[in-house]
Amino acid sequence: MVGVSELWKEVENEIERFSKQAIELSDWLAKNPEISEQEFEACRKHVAFLESAGYTVETPFMDIATSFSSRKGDPAGPKVCLMFEYDALPGIGHGCGHNVSGAMSGLAAAGLSRVMDRIKGELVLVGTPAEETNGSKVVLAEKGVFDGMDLAMMVHCNDRDTYVSYSSLAMDAVEFRFTGKPAHAAGEPWAGRNALNGVQLLFHA
Repeated sequence: MVGVSELWKEVENEIERFSKQAIELSDWLAKNPEISEQEFEACRKHVAFLESAGYTVETPFMDIATSFSSRKGDPAGPKVCLMFEYDALPGIGHGCGHNVSGAMSGLAAAGLSRVMDRIKGELVLVGTPAEETNGSKVVLAEKGVFDGMDLAMMVHCNDRDTYVSYSSLAMDAVEFRFTGKPAHAAGEPWAGRNALNGVQLLFHA
């Protein structure tokens, strides 16, 4: 039986082998930014990268034109989902570093590709476009894509040192409407209601 250290060495070797390709992908995405729901070339590039690493990729995925998915490993074991982001900001480009985060998720997947048949568990890859707008993660979650996952994770950039971060956030879209009541400021100010006060209390109370 192959031990953990031997498997880890294989993963490291594969990461080294695919590093140049992943960096080239990140650079290409940075130079060719595509906004939310228009990430057609970015999606194709990620799919091609994963296929070169031995994955069979489904795209479009869940009726989302620029999403993709792939699975590898033992579905009877724990399920780990690795998410990819790759959309850019209008007029800015990859201000949030999604060119890097998507490419690094791909590199992690490439590193694991050859050992998944010897690990008791399944790796699920999911392309999650439109992160800067409506967020396809919400749609994918509503469609049950993340049901049964033991862990879902991704890479994201920041302006500080590299570190491992964990958070668990329940998220839904909620709309608040604040309605005021007009009144004459000199005649009867007590009869008025300032909607802005409610807005401020929402954030500061």
